[in-house]
Amino acid sequence: MDINNNYSYVRISFPNFFKAYDIDYDRTDRVIYWVNNKLNSGSIFGMNVTSVRSLNIHTVAYGIAVDSISRLLFYTDLGNHIIAAISLEDYSQKTVISSGLVSPRAIVIDPINGTIYWVDSGSPAKIEKSNYDGTNRQEVVNTGLTSPYGLDVDINGGVMYWCDGNMFRIERANVDGSNRSLIYQEQVLVYGCSISLYQSYLYFTKWWNSTTNNFILAIDESKIFVHRINMDNYSYARIPIQNGNLLYAIEYDPINAAMLWTDLNYRQINSGYIYGDNQKTLRDFRYYAVLKGIAVDFISRLLFYTDSGGNIISVISLDKNITKTVISDALNTPQAIMTDPTKGMIYWSNLNKIEKSNYDGSNRQEVINTGLNANVDLAVDINVGVMYWCHYNTREIEAANVDGSHRKVLYQDPTSIYKCSIALHESYLYYIDSAQSALMRIATDGSGMTSVGPSIFHNVMDIHLHSNSSMIQGVNGCSNNSGGCSHFCFPQPGGSKVCDCPNNMTLQPDGLSCGNYTVPVHFLLITDPGYRGIYILDISNYRFATIDLEYYPNAVTYDPINKNIYLTNWRLQPIIILSIYGDIQRQLYIDVPAEEIALDVLSRVLFYSDKRNIAALSMDGSLHKIVIRNNSGYILAIALDPINGTIFWTALGNNSKIEKSNYDGTNRQELINSGLVNPTGLTIDIRGIGRLYWCDTASVIERANVDGTNRQLIYQGQFYKIVFYQSHLYITENSYRWSLMRIGTDGSNPVHVGPSLFGYSTDIYLQSNESGSLGPNGCSIGNGGCSHFCFPRPGGLKVCDCPDGLTIRSDGYTCRSCE
Repeated sequence: MDINNNYSYVRISFPNFFKAYDIDYDRTDRVIYWVNNKLNSGSIFGMNVTSVRSLNIHTVAYGIAVDSISRLLFYTDLGNHIIAAISLEDYSQKTVISSGLVSPRAIVIDPINGTIYWVDSGSPAKIEKSNYDGTNRQEVVNTGLTSPYGLDVDINGGVMYWCDGNMFRIERANVDGSNRSLIYQEQVLVYGCSISLYQSYLYFTKWWNSTTNNFILAIDESKIFVHRINMDNYSYARIPIQNGNLLYAIEYDPINAAMLWTDLNYRQINSGYIYGDNQKTLRDFRYYAVLKGIAVDFISRLLFYTDSGGNIISVISLDKNITKTVISDALNTPQAIMTDPTKGMIYWSNLNKIEKSNYDGSNRQEVINTGLNANVDLAVDINVGVMYWCHYNTREIEAANVDGSHRKVLYQDPTSIYKCSIALHESYLYYIDSAQSALMRIATDGSGMTSVGPSIFHNVMDIHLHSNSSMIQGVNGCSNNSGGCSHFCFPQPGGSKVCDCPNNMTLQPDGLSCGNYTVPVHFLLITDPGYRGIYILDISNYRFATIDLEYYPNAVTYDPINKNIYLTNWRLQPIIILSIYGDIQRQLYIDVPAEEIALDVLSRVLFYSDKRNIAALSMDGSLHKIVIRNNSGYILAIALDPINGTIFWTALGNNSKIEKSNYDGTNRQELINSGLVNPTGLTIDIRGIGRLYWCDTASVIERANVDGTNRQLIYQGQFYKIVFYQSHLYITENSYRWSLMRIGTDGSNPVHVGPSLFGYSTDIYLQSNESGSLGPNGCSIGNGGCSHFCFPRPGGLKVCDCPDGLTIRSDGYTCRSCE
């Protein structure tokens, strides 16, 4: 094309020009180069076409750049994640960048200074540069990029220009990354772009994939593939899903041309390109997760999902791979979910209602709360403010305004079904249910129900319709550089936004960045080996943060002085010490795996059990003493009275029981030795009249005085662990799904509190500011004068003791060898 002569052009045909993403021109030899699985060349007149070098079989060459002076050709390789250089003299090759590349695309050169520049559209996307030999590598731009494809550099001006396919925009910056600015933007989506600089103008192309402009994706329960149906003629292709098991919900991310789907059996959200390649797992979930709905906001780069197993709605950042739970209370098997990226709202179906809220879970409202049942699917027309839904119990398609008004039935069929799915395109609804073998289409006014396309389905679980013409046009407050938010950006009406943080972080005063969460005054620590983590639950509002672990936590306790969490685990032998923010501080190594654990904050002594023994540890693990040996039963729970220096425990055996002793193991007594089956939880009210509370898998919660008298049954139910706070008991419940219940100490006013998130809660610990105001005791000041262990006794007294291998001297304070 002659840009100086009214853009007149001639067409040059080259053989072997398949899958060539980029070309460049050698001004010296007047030769055009392109790369596919070979390095090819041809004259500017279309003659002398030669394949000059074969490349690696895995090569996916994307960008090329020719240095006519140094006689070098550089190319980026998506398949092998490298950048390589080929000599145009002898066609030898050298890899110059071999690490840290995800999806390298466009590449340009500065032949004067021997510098290469390239874009990497991986996650996170960035623009980099280095010397020709790969040295002096630098990230030039590493924020605010989504899908960068094209790049060019003004060598004389020291400015680079690039295009980004996400809501197509062109930006520029100095070659060191400074003075970045947006110079052009269109409110359209493209799948790629290319850009070139000439004099004071930029020339660019936008890539549209016409084969994927209008299509429906359908998941069939009985098949491990996705149907892709062309809406123009209803032809279809089957996309095989690798390692799939029970596919359920499906979505599409047009930015990456990727399908996203849930797998109920594998409890995963997966992704893969629309043509079936590059399939991978985005996120694995807890063993009880039931992922029935997903929805993509491609502008804000967010993926929302419903988990009817955990009864939560959460969001994943597609670019940052972080998660936040946005709705965790008063949900009952949430299923379908839709987004409105212009207003930052989500709509979802519950067991018997349709609700909506802001992306962050605020401003939650019930929209439809009558005449619904399970398996309701949704479609929302955000342009006119109308939503549509189908539900199996009446086999109806209904419509209403998004505020719930003007509800009406569009279509009804009495045939029994158990699953339906619905999608909107322009003035038509596309619909299929478990009784249909073909896709149905009906006008949004309820007229003209008819089948379209082939009868290829057996039991469709979900459909998703994508059309470029009906995609959300425009930008929102999060479309440019994630709104400046460090983690989550949630759009709001009028182009505004709010920043938010993952579950384990807190928004900082600047309103943009996230930092360590603020530790609540009163909170519960709840272990969940099914999730492999710990929940930190604020009992004033039941909001929570999470600590993700690489192992399976078992028992937990907390030191409010150093703000450290102590926990045991099922796989590792040592006791793990974490900061309240989840950073591993250290490990306390012991000879046997610890199971239950309890901390006396005043005396600075840690107790743990290992099946049949109870031992005392100093806080740093340097002192160790077994205080209860060869217990007759399997120890299931430990509770401490730090004022009087008493340890209580439950034990499973032929005759399960509850016992107590002094910290040093003396004055051991059986308190309860009848009517127990499997007493898994134990707690003590120290401040009150001195009561023990315990839960038994025999479906009871009981209480008794600390001497075992006045035993009472106060509540019945399936419970595992229990903790006392003020006038209430908090109990982990396992009758249906592991959840948290609060009851009065007399069994009154039972209520479920907090989210139903826990897969298998093995322990619960309560921390409040009252916990540190119990003392002092005989050991809280100067370790009671003891050289090693100090164990408190009633009345502010104490007794000094020694670790295993040492014995107390006659002075009663110091220790000596047992010899």
